Amino acid sequence: MPPSNGALWTTPRQILGNLIPLVLATPFAWQAVKVASSNGPLKELFLWGGGFFATGWLAVNFFGLVGNQALKRAMELRYRADRPGQQPLEKWFVGFAKSGYKGMLDPHQDVGFLLLFDDRIEFFGSAEQIELPLEFVREVRKRANIHSALLLGGWVSLEGEAAGQPIRLQIEPREKLTLLGNKSLAKQIRQRLEKWLSAED
Repeated sequence: MPPSNGALWTTPRQILGNLIPLVLATPFAWQAVKVASSNGPLKELFLWGGGFFATGWLAVNFFGLVGNQALKRAMELRYRADRPGQQPLEKWFVGFAKSGYKGMLDPHQDVGFLLLFDDRIEFFGSAEQIELPLEFVREVRKRANIHSALLLGGWVSLEGEAAGQPIRLQIEPREKLTLLGNKSLAKQIRQRLEKWLSAED
């Protein structure tokens, strides 16, 4: 069942993360279109086009998570109110999506904390709560999302089976200020979860 107080990962928040990169990159695209429509020099077209992609990529990396720290603080307050005194082995602020979710604005369906315990893993989100006992999880792997296409991230996917049905819990860290910072953290989280799954602790 979902935590109280409703979803925090709203459409306006998702739009903002796309709007800033779009505003910063659009002037380069506009100039490229002007050069192309006037049959201008091919070199100039490539320069403006390259500027569009470079500016867009950098803007997504640095501004794609705008407002993220405020979301994390709000979720921390909810977590402390809902789980006073709880001490998981690990706790990471993440974006989450169920298998098959296709977001128009963002790959993350919800945001919250991934909580690691000896015998289970939980996602404590603003709209979703999911618990997976250790015995249900078979593997930890990488899966692609739109951030993967930009070389800026991707899913850490916990996969297994429950009651004969396949299950998948997909998360992407949102701890760092940039997508590249979180991409690096994702590798560390995946390694930690693999260690947990193999019961090496």
